Amino acid sequence: MIFNTKARVRKAFAGAAALTLTVGGMAAMVAAPAQAASAELTYTCQTSLGAQTFTAVVSTDLPDTMVEGTSFTPTVSATVNVPQSVTNPLFFFGWNNAQGTSVATSLVDGVPVDVDLTFPVTEFDNSENPLVIQASGLADAPIVAGAAGTSIVVEASDFTTAVIFGKTGDPDAAENQSPSCVLDADQNAVVNTVEVVAEDDGNGDGDGDGDGDGDGDGDGDWEPIDISVPDSVFAGDD
Repeated sequence: MIFNTKARVRKAFAGAAALTLTVGGMAAMVAAPAQAASAELTYTCQTSLGAQTFTAVVSTDLPDTMVEGTSFTPTVSATVNVPQSVTNPLFFFGWNNAQGTSVATSLVDGVPVDVDLTFPVTEFDNSENPLVIQASGLADAPIVAGAAGTSIVVEASDFTTAVIFGKTGDPDAAENQSPSCVLDADQNAVVNTVEVVAEDDGNGDGDGDGDGDGDGDGDGDWEPIDISVPDSVFAGDD
């Protein structure tokens, strides 16, 4: 699928804030070559421990501007903080790492588009610090810039995820969870605003046409130069 932006396209990377661990819920998400980012967003995630609050900062590598008619397939990333109220009970039962994938449903002009994200094995303990998850993924389709003067708005939204909890030193230990997270209301979830500009045709407005005003065209009157040489020059010595 190609994202066409006719006027102001609201691209909600639902995954743009995605990935969460249940019973140890975890949120992780999507996510310019300027690396634009959202504010810290809060999510309500349903886990085996009940509803839990996670925070996430979502970013993409979309440029600040795009030339009309061009396309760009962004990488979406997210840094998600999972509270210790989720991780400490897991750690108590021996689980100390997590990895997973997420299907983040983005909205493009109201049309849902899926974005797949992953995060690698990440360890956690029973400290007072949150579990910090780094998730990323390439968008399934490119964003195509519409007409010059319009803009493309990228926003974070909801997501679902599949998480595998593990135990260090025990490759057979696995606890599968499938939590879902909803972006809390009344937040500015904008990640990017990309301005669409006209293509530079390279002609420029300068008048440097090279038409100099010099009249050196060789059409003036031409007079011979007297280059006669005295006979003495060619006479031999007496």
